[in-house]
Amino acid sequence: MLAPDTPGIDPDLVWDEDGVWHLSWRAVSFTDGTAVSTLITAPIDPDTGQRLGDAVVLWQGTGGRDAEGPHLLRRRGW
Repeated sequence: MLAPDTPGIDPDLVWDEDGVWHLSWRAVSFTDGTAVSTLITAPIDPDTGQRLGDAVVLWQGTGGRDAEGPHLLRRRGW
């Protein structure tokens, strides 16, 4: 699947209890010249790859380490 407007690597698809699909991926941003690993998610149409809403930063920064292979899990209502 090609998902426009989702620059990054390590894409992962999950769906919630309402049947909404979410694409998560790893992107890299730069803060003061230092690369920062960022995990992002957005609701997506699995048939077209189009985002259905805004991207949300889930987590940013590992103190210089790369976050690899993001995957969302539902736990205790989250």
